[in-house]
Amino acid sequence: SELPRGFSPLSEVFHVYCVFVLYSLFVVRVSTWYQRQRSWRSVFFFPRIV
Repeated sequence: SELPRGFSPLSEVFHVYCVFVLYSLFVVRVSTWYQRQRSWRSVFFFPRIV
């Protein structure tokens, strides 16, 4: 099995690393947004009974 022309393992690793970084940033953004939505929703619809 020959590697395609112009293929280098370093660029492949860099591509995977970039995808991983973008995906992790996206997950962090969505999780923070979800926590904010959940906190607002709990504040508005489920007031704490103290």
